[in-house]
Amino acid sequence: MQKHIKKLLMPGFSGFEIPDWIAGQLSSGLGSVCLYGSNSGSFEQMRDLVRGLAELSSEELTVATDEEGGDVTRIEYLEGSSFSGNRTLGQRNDLQQTASEAKQIARLCSSIGVNMNLAPVADVNTNPKNPVIGNRSFGDNQQLVSQHVSTWVQSHQASGVACTAKHFPGHGDTVSDSHLGPAIVSGGWDEIRANHLQPFQAAVDAGVAAIMTGHLAIDSSIPASQDSYAHQVLRGDLGFTGVVITDALDMKAASNGDIVEASIASFVAGADLLCLGPNVSEIEFDQIISGFEQALSSGLISEQRLMESVARIDKLANDYPKDFSIQPLEPEVAEIELRVSGTAPERVYKFVSTHNPAVGEVPWLGIEQDFPTQKLDSAEVASSDELENSVILVRHQASLDELATLWPDARAKDGVVIFSPGPIWEWRGFCGHDLSGASSPHSKALLDYLKGES
Repeated sequence: MQKHIKKLLMPGFSGFEIPDWIAGQLSSGLGSVCLYGSNSGSFEQMRDLVRGLAELSSEELTVATDEEGGDVTRIEYLEGSSFSGNRTLGQRNDLQQTASEAKQIARLCSSIGVNMNLAPVADVNTNPKNPVIGNRSFGDNQQLVSQHVSTWVQSHQASGVACTAKHFPGHGDTVSDSHLGPAIVSGGWDEIRANHLQPFQAAVDAGVAAIMTGHLAIDSSIPASQDSYAHQVLRGDLGFTGVVITDALDMKAASNGDIVEASIASFVAGADLLCLGPNVSEIEFDQIISGFEQALSSGLISEQRLMESVARIDKLANDYPKDFSIQPLEPEVAEIELRVSGTAPERVYKFVSTHNPAVGEVPWLGIEQDFPTQKLDSAEVASSDELENSVILVRHQASLDELATLWPDARAKDGVVIFSPGPIWEWRGFCGHDLSGASSPHSKALLDYLKGES
């Protein structure tokens, strides 16, 4: 029975050395592994890592990662995604371009052996103050989001890599980050049904292989990932028959430190595959298996229910086999136009700020090699006399708010130009420009402006 339990679990790890305990679990039934930013490196390094995992596995191995394009990339984590991302695609509203980027992202995944992509984001970003979805969403209109989700799924899966629509039933109306604590949908299920389910229905109709449940709370303190009603809506109302995978269970809103309890509660509620996050330990993994064994013995979980999930997981792995003969291609991505009038100031600063856990600690707007850029910390904001007539890059609303709070009242803001990859909903008196993302195409557009070439 342990072998079947292991099929439900998707751990991660750091680096390019496969931990001994992961290797042992792969040889005895573990069927899924997730790659994170800490596993990012050269094409050869990542491909060798996945090949090594597959060779150790006794199963048809599912290797997953978050390759959304735009801000969230794992394969191109160290240099920024080649692909503009959902918000820019939604603003352009060219379904052919969306299909093209989805196809190329699938090819990128395939080239290193990844056969399950934890994308696309199907959330409708109805609340501009949302700190975790923002430019990861195609937009704030569920019909537009639905069209792009459907196109993305069909094009991506036709290229041989499974898709995962996320974060069911819709993370777009929250004002907190579920990585860090509870994320509540203020309008409850009425809001969800009115404005957020349609893109997930579109994904189901497009044949999406998997749907990820989010850790958002709806009319309850229980996160949707552990709420049986949410799973009833997904299976019953939307008619989904594929793999239900949780968002990472090490997130605060899911487990608050007890990943064993969160894993069992998610499965009991209706999940199939349990994403354990990048830092699960061997001890925790063994504790989860023991917890499932106890739940089976007590009757909390039935063997029939266990085998139903195993069958779905096996089907996904067999439907999307890895092909190590695929080679990466040079990306073909539409250029981004940056429409800013006037000559760019000579000084460019990058304001030091915290990262978004979903994005990770990655380079953002990486222009330093081609344009002199200075780091700007909190003390310098308050004391420097060289910030007027400058460009300042900020990461998101929280960093802009901090900058504005530190900015002396006597110092003018007129000559300061702020650029941000978002989300920004209040520019706090500065002249601000929303880049809509932090991918390589966004960086190039910014660089062209700074060099006077736009």
